[in-house]
Amino acid sequence: MTEQSGNLQKVETLMNQGRYDEAFDMCSELLADSSVENEEIYRLRARGYARRGDYLRAVHDFDQIFMTGHGQLSDYYLAAYNALYLREYDRSEGWFQKVLNEGDEKGETWFRSAVFFYLSFLRMESGYYDEAIKYLETSDPDRSDVALPLPDVEMCSRSQLRAEIERRQSLSGR
Repeated sequence: MTEQSGNLQKVETLMNQGRYDEAFDMCSELLADSSVENEEIYRLRARGYARRGDYLRAVHDFDQIFMTGHGQLSDYYLAAYNALYLREYDRSEGWFQKVLNEGDEKGETWFRSAVFFYLSFLRMESGYYDEAIKYLETSDPDRSDVALPLPDVEMCSRSQLRAEIERRQSLSGR
């Protein structure tokens, strides 16, 4: 085991124990050492910030990963999810679209249903109700019972999201 992987393992252990401040301090120390590869440190810290509910710092660290050119599909997915909670809808949508495009190129589909669900929510929030319904219909129509977390809502099922889109659409007269 290399020294860096041992340090990252220690950071992860601290986070799993709920000792986030210590873990974040250790990440900052590791980042100050320019001889280490930073994207793994940023990735771990971003996920810690997200678990703690500090979406702004999580998105900042994901941005740092993307600047290295070593962003992974899961990084873009998590960045989009965190931006959603910051109500940075344009950034969130852009990252979710990147997940779809790169996932298609790589033949990875683990995220598709959730991404279409979140894109449906984002389109609804932007007032594009027809697009929201189209995305929702693409998000695994056979699984209306599946629920995902949304800002200000504990969990929202596909059928609940559809009902909200339709309610807003009828109120808007579109």
